[in-house]
Amino acid sequence: MAGGLLSVDTSFPNLAGMADDKKINVLVDYQYMLLEELRYLMANLGPDNFNDKELDGLVKIIREPLRIQLEDAEKGWKNQLDITAQGLQAQISDNSGNITSLTATSQGLQSSVQSLDGRLTVVQQTADGASILASNLNGEWQQFQVNTSGLFVTGPGGQTMVSGGRVVTDNLFVKNIYGQNPNLYTGGYTDAVDIKNSSGYTVGQITAESGQTSLAKVGFYGGAVEVGSTQGNIFLNAARRASLMVSSGSDNGVPRVQIGGAFVVNREVYGTQLPPRGIDGQVFFLIGG
Repeated sequence: MAGGLLSVDTSFPNLAGMADDKKINVLVDYQYMLLEELRYLMANLGPDNFNDKELDGLVKIIREPLRIQLEDAEKGWKNQLDITAQGLQAQISDNSGNITSLTATSQGLQSSVQSLDGRLTVVQQTADGASILASNLNGEWQQFQVNTSGLFVTGPGGQTMVSGGRVVTDNLFVKNIYGQNPNLYTGGYTDAVDIKNSSGYTVGQITAESGQTSLAKVGFYGGAVEVGSTQGNIFLNAARRASLMVSSGSDNGVPRVQIGGAFVVNREVYGTQLPPRGIDGQVFFLIGG
């Protein structure tokens, strides 16, 4: 049984006076014992086998790039670690074509995960910020970046920037907008917000001209502008007592239009004819004639 290198030295055979064939047999037995001792020593080699001085000297010997590679040929696993003075790189792969990589330097970190069918995710981090990129072989991709300027989401359709309470984007699709007195800004003098249909054609505009409160103007433009309600009344009014109301029914159930203090009633009151004479300060329309 293996005991250590000391037994190898003390049990060296004395061949004096032996016949040649005897010497051969003794040397062969000694060779087997030496091989067993070496196997035991290499299998149990570790820090406990060295004194502090020798262990410190062994550590100082490792000055060149180091590579550690582990494989399982049966399952197709392969792990590799490379360490240099510039940084380290690790890669893990399997027999399904999946590869995970990690690179670390003093400048930052980068990791990636890739599948056999071309799906890829890359994460990068530096002192300036971080980013995540996801892509596939169909040309689809999205990138998420964050730095001191804000958060940026970029893709084939454009870029969206979020910085504090500010969002800048080319297209915004929402179902509902909630807030306390939300504001819509066009950005400058007589700038306009285009209204597009589902085919992408501009069918109207909302404009806002800057100026004093009493002089500023909001405009709604289009080939036709429709204001409708299926449930109740429609009110258009201004601060200086000018108003327009389209009502679904008055107290007696008769639909009406009211402009300021004037009432415009339907044919249920005047039939198919307008009133015989006008009244000062009032305008009459025929509704549902």
